[in-house]
Amino acid sequence: AVRVREIIRSDATLWKRWERSLDLASKMADDATVPDGTRYDELRMMGVESWEKRGAQLGRYLTRVTNAELQMGAVSGLADMYSEAADRALMEAMPELTDGNRELALNAIVKREAALELLKAVEQGRIAKENLSETHRAKLLKHANVGVRGKAKQLFD
Repeated sequence: AVRVREIIRSDATLWKRWERSLDLASKMADDATVPDGTRYDELRMMGVESWEKRGAQLGRYLTRVTNAELQMGAVSGLADMYSEAADRALMEAMPELTDGNRELALNAIVKREAALELLKAVEQGRIAKENLSETHRAKLLKHANVGVRGKAKQLFD
């Protein structure tokens, strides 16, 4: 998102079209008459926006009853936001996510500072330890944050 803004910000016409496409994506994502595949694309697009602007809308798709494809679009959009609030929303939704979508959420979170909160949630039993694959565990054990590495060692060794 930042890079797109750097590239097109100086072209006022292009910038206006970009902003309009994001507004239309937001509307189409919530339109049940639009095919799910298109709605998925719109949810993904919204990930270039901020948590403050689109986070709550994406968060509505993190429920157990949401179509898995739409849930995937929301998970991926939130993962693209690189926001503490978005990471928190993904962690809170873990029990609601399909296995594949939970994997996508975990793939994003284990790389970030939110990994420490993830490990605390595992320690407290809010997220099942079994949800973390060997790949996730390995990333946590090698995380850049020493606190994450220490907590991962405590939980997985």
